[in-house]
Amino acid sequence: MKKKYFELNYHAHLDELDDPMLEVDSVPVLRQLHDEINFIIMNPEYFDEVVSSLKDVLDGKLRGYSFGYEVYSFSCDKEECDVYEWLRKKLGVFRTIDMYEMLRYFQHYRDDYYSRMNS
Repeated sequence: MKKKYFELNYHAHLDELDDPMLEVDSVPVLRQLHDEINFIIMNPEYFDEVVSSLKDVLDGKLRGYSFGYEVYSFSCDKEECDVYEWLRKKLGVFRTIDMYEMLRYFQHYRDDYYSRMNS
């Protein structure tokens, strides 16, 4: 039986305070995760660590990597990124490459935005 992965649909934009934000709109459970992902994004050092660590997982330098805050967490290996609520209830699974590409997309958007703001 073929495993079913969540599909990630997303785009970046500026919020009302001109802060870069990521919109995730794919499946209902992801709408719940939207705030959690943006809390990670709003902590630039942590966010950059997450992106770098996921790249290391995909490159085989790390066996796995987990990230998140209180309510939702992500546990990723080279193939899959499981999403948990309160570290116990598994909500679903993404492809790790899809999660990495989404976060990397936003990292480029954020860096480009701040680069233009500081020129």
